[in-house]
Amino acid sequence: MIRRRNGSLAWLAALLLAAPLAVLAAEGIEALGFDKEQVELSLFGAMRGAYYAPDVPAAVRAMSADDKKAAVQTLGGFAKSYYASTDFKKAYGEAYKNSKPKGFGLPSLNAKQIATSAATAEADKAMHKNKPADSWQLEKDPKVQLKKRLQSFLTVTQDVDYAAATHANGSFKVFDKAEYEAKPREWKLCYRAGRETGEAIRAFAESWLAELK
Repeated sequence: MIRRRNGSLAWLAALLLAAPLAVLAAEGIEALGFDKEQVELSLFGAMRGAYYAPDVPAAVRAMSADDKKAAVQTLGGFAKSYYASTDFKKAYGEAYKNSKPKGFGLPSLNAKQIATSAATAEADKAMHKNKPADSWQLEKDPKVQLKKRLQSFLTVTQDVDYAAATHANGSFKVFDKAEYEAKPREWKLCYRAGRETGEAIRAFAESWLAELK
């Protein structure tokens, strides 16, 4: 299913549908209407295989394909900067620590987590249904985790059919081919981004992955 509105977008793809390179370099993502904290939370969530994208301003969505393609490098640079930051490393360390089993082999949960776990269980199940069972588990080394996430993205988006036909189904658009409806979210988001932007995102991911080896 392809939602007409922006919705939750995949790792990096959502953040790379942005403004001209020169504008971003001079004024930063906040000047474009992005919330910096949302962007950082989205990137951190992506490290765990959870795609909670920041709100993408309407003006950004309306930009030309060339501007979106140019923005890949700029917003990718922002992602790299955040990954290298002390704040990210501290948050990742805490997340890894809290993800490990404690006591009788059960994960440590606070009251808020317990209260919300039932409500999010189905959403998590749906989000991970097309992924290996351990794809969202954290590695101790954030570099290893980042490599795993980048490789996963490249694997599931290697065969995007940018010419795939869709049709309206109520307030949504769905693929004509039923098998495309079962594709992972990253695949669908690259499709939505379009061939030029989608392939630019993949090229950036490949380049970053190569740097990490």
